[in-house]
Amino acid sequence: MNNALPKDWVEARLKDIASKITKGTTPTSIGFDFIKKGIKFIKIENIKNGEVKVETIKNCISEEAHQKMKRSQLLDGDVLYSIAGTIGRSCLVKNSMLPANTNQALAIIRGTKRILYPKYLLFNLQSQINRDYLDATSRGGGMNNISLKDVGDLKIYVAPLSEQKRIVSKLDAVLPRVEKLKESLNKTQGLLKQFRKSVLNAAVTGKLTEGWRERDWDSALLKDHTTKIGSGATPRGGSENYKDTGIPLIRSLNIHFEGFHEKGLAFIDEMQASKLDNVIVEENDVLLNITGASIGRVTTAPKNMTGARVNQHVCIIRPTESLLSKFLTIYLGSSIMQDFIIKENYGVTRQALTKSMIENFQIPLPVLEEQQEIVRRVDALFGLADKLGERLVTINEEVENLGKSVLTKAFRGELVPNEAELAEKEGRTYETAEELLVRIKAEKKKLEAKRKKKQ
Repeated sequence: MNNALPKDWVEARLKDIASKITKGTTPTSIGFDFIKKGIKFIKIENIKNGEVKVETIKNCISEEAHQKMKRSQLLDGDVLYSIAGTIGRSCLVKNSMLPANTNQALAIIRGTKRILYPKYLLFNLQSQINRDYLDATSRGGGMNNISLKDVGDLKIYVAPLSEQKRIVSKLDAVLPRVEKLKESLNKTQGLLKQFRKSVLNAAVTGKLTEGWRERDWDSALLKDHTTKIGSGATPRGGSENYKDTGIPLIRSLNIHFEGFHEKGLAFIDEMQASKLDNVIVEENDVLLNITGASIGRVTTAPKNMTGARVNQHVCIIRPTESLLSKFLTIYLGSSIMQDFIIKENYGVTRQALTKSMIENFQIPLPVLEEQQEIVRRVDALFGLADKLGERLVTINEEVENLGKSVLTKAFRGELVPNEAELAEKEGRTYETAEELLVRIKAEKKKLEAKRKKKQ
């Protein structure tokens, strides 16, 4: 027994108290296909916030397949626990979602409902002590996984039955409020994203400075107000020939709407760079991603990237004195231009912007003083948005930690009154967790004996 546990609690391993720990299977492994309507087939992606979102279930199986896959048939009160990919995602199986089956990425944990509340077991499995254990145990390169043996070794802090019930009741009251806070924060972050989008659109349509402006905007082709439009190349041999230090080679992963990211920056030597002398980056060049999934991402080259080169996925756009780099970046990053780029490349196997397409971009051309004012106002509004965004990140972390803290308190015995203390105060007897554990083990032996007899 753990001395740090509350009075009359015991620590056990899941394998010692669960009546069954197994995993599902895939119907195709026994010759059946998925169908659109039928018995629900639950996968990891259908589990969110401790519940199965039935509306997200896309795969079903036939009644025949369901009967053949007895091992993966679910019962009311089972706990599903992911053992591959997103390890530790879990939920409680409810009668309303049955009949249902699951696959081998989810462990099926079956307790003895009369002496261990299924939801108490679920909350215990979600607690930080088991998360830490999973982080230390999970293995597998591209896809993390744990074994059923690992699952069986998870710690369960067993409280007296009546205390389990009070803990579940308290957590059921508190944790949904934490989830609502998370949802509200997500909505706020969505509104912040929409605010940035609105600011950019107002900036490039003239609404942001309409009270400041004295004359209408002109429009022009981008090629008439630039001294350079061009992309580079990857040195012979590709990434294997990159250097640890040297001349920076800017790639699409370095270009983001919110600014230049130095993480993942590649380097080349003087000889490799000499073959890319036609794409030497200058301060305030506009850098535009022109291929792949990140097509359209745009930023302005920072001062410390002067002298760098770009590869074939990044285009340098160097404006003349009549066009501010930052104004052009704002325009290219607005949803007006981003929608145009996506539309131009819709349905193409590999998305790409050609030099000719970029040269013929139609751009608004307010006078230089108004461009400067637009940049100033966008910077000021984005500065406010950045501060709010930073605060939201902090609050998000605090709310995330709040949920973890509540679970931690629950299994330290700090969330509800201790059963031993209550019983002593009220002058009554109760079943200790140690006595409960004896009963669990006896019940488990009985079930195992029944299974053997049936086999």
